[in-house]
Amino acid sequence: MISMKQALTAVLLTLVLLLIAGEARADDLPPYLRMDENGNITFDPTGLTPGEPIFLPPPEGWPSFESGVPGTDLSVCVGCLGFNTYTTPDGETVVVPNGYTAIVMALTGQNPFTTQPDLVIGNGIIAAAVAAGVFDQMGLSPDMVTPESVLQALQSMDPLFFLQLNLALNDPNSPLFSGMFLYASGLFVFSCHPITGECAPISTQPPDLGDVYEAICESLGGCQPIGECPDRNWEISQLDPTYSAGKLAPPFPVVVGQDDTRRGVDVQVGVTSHPVYVSYTYEHVESGLASCQWIGPGQGGGCGAGWTGPVAWQDGWQSWMASDPDWGVRSAEVRDCRRHTDVFLDRIGALSVRATLSESSAAWIRGELASKYPGARVYQAMWPLYPGRPPASGGFSADRMTFAATYLRLPLADPGEYLFFIDGRTLGTPYTEPRVLHFEQPGFTVDAAFTALTK
Repeated sequence: MISMKQALTAVLLTLVLLLIAGEARADDLPPYLRMDENGNITFDPTGLTPGEPIFLPPPEGWPSFESGVPGTDLSVCVGCLGFNTYTTPDGETVVVPNGYTAIVMALTGQNPFTTQPDLVIGNGIIAAAVAAGVFDQMGLSPDMVTPESVLQALQSMDPLFFLQLNLALNDPNSPLFSGMFLYASGLFVFSCHPITGECAPISTQPPDLGDVYEAICESLGGCQPIGECPDRNWEISQLDPTYSAGKLAPPFPVVVGQDDTRRGVDVQVGVTSHPVYVSYTYEHVESGLASCQWIGPGQGGGCGAGWTGPVAWQDGWQSWMASDPDWGVRSAEVRDCRRHTDVFLDRIGALSVRATLSESSAAWIRGELASKYPGARVYQAMWPLYPGRPPASGGFSADRMTFAATYLRLPLADPGEYLFFIDGRTLGTPYTEPRVLHFEQPGFTVDAAFTALTK
């Protein structure tokens, strides 16, 4: 399982803050959070079902009162904390507080929930609540929200996330519309109900992937019919990502400070994500040979005078039958089961490439080398290549299935072994989850000349 800081770094979220609590995995986004082609998290209401709203009395000292609704027997609690609730297909509860509730939670530092959330998404109001210690009872203390984590989240979050969420909550045509305006300032996800503690029953039966694939196929449109074929026999295949990294020149690089030409080192890096192939069985139907045959009294329309093609009834065939309206031309259907394959591009969504001085080389510089040459130190152990450093050539392919780039004249100042690291993730396809990209290997060695007085 991942640590809180790793989760904050890997799962990308909101305008100010993303927190993953408990044992949530960073590489498993829930279905209502989508990663677009640029690697940004967006909101998608698909699959969320509205539940009963939650109204709780405010903390002590905050005013509230019951008020009747004119023309009805209903009453509402003015000043109560209000939350919309939604359920996911796997039984989780998604809780959305309104703006007033989020402000009260932020100012009072009180948490109304009785269970720990698996996921918290918040805008500035929720960030203030975390800083005030609202979520201490959930195991989310303020010191878990570091400036580095906030910056990591900001760099990869769609700035329109909460706009998308509020449009979905307040659109009368949206499945999330509750009949009244709600300004959402946060989103909480609980595996069990946050007030009652009731959990959805855990199914002991694994999901039927055939049914899942069939539903996906139908939703995409153009799904070939199964007809009378006995089984779909689904096959989902994808090659593992392909990586490349290495030094191009010079043959024996030295630290740039000892190179009169300051030549530096040329390197190349690349990664390719391969398509997903989805194959299934379907019933193929095509017309066979046309023949002149008896159809029924006055129902055939005739086969045409002078018919010379095949006939479906040979015994007693007479040429006049071709013009008889009881006869007509019909084609027999030929049916058989065939295989169909669809290809889906699993594009690269997020990517990080770097060259790094090995830990053993860095330790050697700080230890043995520094003991012989006082002042020796590591100048720059990590060299970010992508993003951050424009390549001399290359980049992403038009379909973002491949990244290949060449970097020239890296002015490496530290001697030792350098390793290449490639990390990222793909966007996934309708049939497959996003894939984690990870690659590391030794790349090359940079030398240095050392001299010492003998007398």
